[in-house]
Amino acid sequence: MSNSNKAKPQMKRARKDNLVQTDMDIYIEASSSKATSVQAIPQAAEKTVEEIYQKKSQLEHILLRPDTYIGSAETIAEKLWVYDSESDTMKFKEVNIVPGLYKIVDEILVNAADNKVFYYIY
Repeated sequence: MSNSNKAKPQMKRARKDNLVQTDMDIYIEASSSKATSVQAIPQAAEKTVEEIYQKKSQLEHILLRPDTYIGSAETIAEKLWVYDSESDTMKFKEVNIVPGLYKIVDEILVNAADNKVFYYIY
């Protein structure tokens, strides 16, 4: 039997960083025509229910996913009205804020205002 009868692995165009996947789940460096580095990457095994779903306490869940409760914890640039103490006026300018921190401060002020109104009425 000659070597020409053996099926060669077909290259797929699915790239993983600088690697090209063959049909045998072996990734070959795509930067050169010669296989200079070959890396076997195993198939994803079936996950058990315990690996997919994990029971967490309320504190663990809040610390793990703060954006669920307060919004993004990443700094963003946003145009807002801000007080300029030098000119004693309000100016509309771009500032860097953390939306989650902004939401926490806003919630504190809104709750304080609600309590003030509530205790004033009763």
